[in-house]
Amino acid sequence: MKIRLKHLVGITLALYFLFAIFLGAAFLFQKDIANQKTTNQQNISSKSLPSITLSLEEISKHSAKNDCWLIINNKVYDVTNDISTHPGGESTIVPNCGKEATNAFNTKGGQENPHASSANELLGKDYIGDVGQKIVRNPVTIQSNSTSQRGTEDETEDEIEEETDD
Repeated sequence: MKIRLKHLVGITLALYFLFAIFLGAAFLFQKDIANQKTTNQQNISSKSLPSITLSLEEISKHSAKNDCWLIINNKVYDVTNDISTHPGGESTIVPNCGKEATNAFNTKGGQENPHASSANELLGKDYIGDVGQKIVRNPVTIQSNSTSQRGTEDETEDEIEEETDD
C-alpha cells in the first residue's frame, strides 16, 4: 500500500509540474503575440500611412468645392463638409479654397464684420495642422471628402508629427 501511495503522489506531482509548465508556456506565447501585434501596429502607423507636409503647394491642391482646405492664421482647415451649410453661401468660401484665407475669414469676405465665436468653434473641428507641418493622414480621410463623409472622431483624427529634417 505504501508503494502505491508513493507512486500516486509522484504521478500527481508530475502532473502538477507538467500543468505548470504548460500554463507558463501558454502565458509566454500570449505575451509574444501581444508584443507582435503592438510592433505590427507601430510599423503600420509609421510606415504604410501616407504622410504629407502642409506646404503651400500641397494646400493649393485642395482648391475645389468638393475638396476645400483653407489657411487661417497659419493653420490648415478642411472645410469641405461645411461649404453647403455656410450661412453666407458657398460663394463666400469656394474662391478661397486652397489659399490663404485669414483676411477673408476675419472680415467675413470683406464685410469688415468678424465671425462669431461659434464660427471659430466649428472651424476647430476641421483643423488639419499648421502650415509647414508634416502629418500622417488616416487612410479613411485621405480620400476627397466628396467620396466619403466623415465618420467617427477616431476615423478622422490625424496624427500630427513635428517636421524633422531627414
